[in-house]
Amino acid sequence: MKFLQLKPDERMIGIYRPYGLTYAGAVIVSFILWILPFFLLGQLFQRGKWGLLGFALLVALALWYSLG
Repeated sequence: MKFLQLKPDERMIGIYRPYGLTYAGAVIVSFILWILPFFLLGQLFQRGKWGLLGFALLVALALWYSLG
């Protein structure tokens, strides 16, 4: 990050960034990642140990995305 030294007669101009859109998108993706494993719960558990592994991987992906 580079800092600029302002002259005494200069003022800092604010820059507007739409962080709300960024956070809203992240919340929506996180919600979808958390709902997906539980939506597929029945199909995954019918497949036995591979279904359990798939469920665990989907939950791990959602947790990684949410905390990252």
